[in-house]
Amino acid sequence: MNEPYPVPGVEPQDVSLAGKLIPWDDEENQPILLRVPDSEEPYLVLFSGVESLRVFLGLLGVRVDRIKRVDDPVDFLSSLHPSIHVIVDPYFTLEGKVRFHEVLTPTISEA
Repeated sequence: MNEPYPVPGVEPQDVSLAGKLIPWDDEENQPILLRVPDSEEPYLVLFSGVESLRVFLGLLGVRVDRIKRVDDPVDFLSSLHPSIHVIVDPYFTLEGKVRFHEVLTPTISEA
């Protein structure tokens, strides 16, 4: 197994993707991808619950057509383009910053 890249002050945690919810864009026929400031790479957001999905994306003004579920995490991750970052349960802090857990895929871990 590859060692994750170090983030000062942050210890890696195990995150299960099984059952996580994927916001879906029917028009594009793909998961909703977000951009974050200072990054050109797309971020795919996963959520543990419908309410947190609707609240977070609603605050961003993002329309969600459907919600899909991750059934097989290994198959799910292997289907993604290597440039896509997967983040889980993003939320806004009281200061207006976004916090989340990023899934370290083999491609990201090798960077």
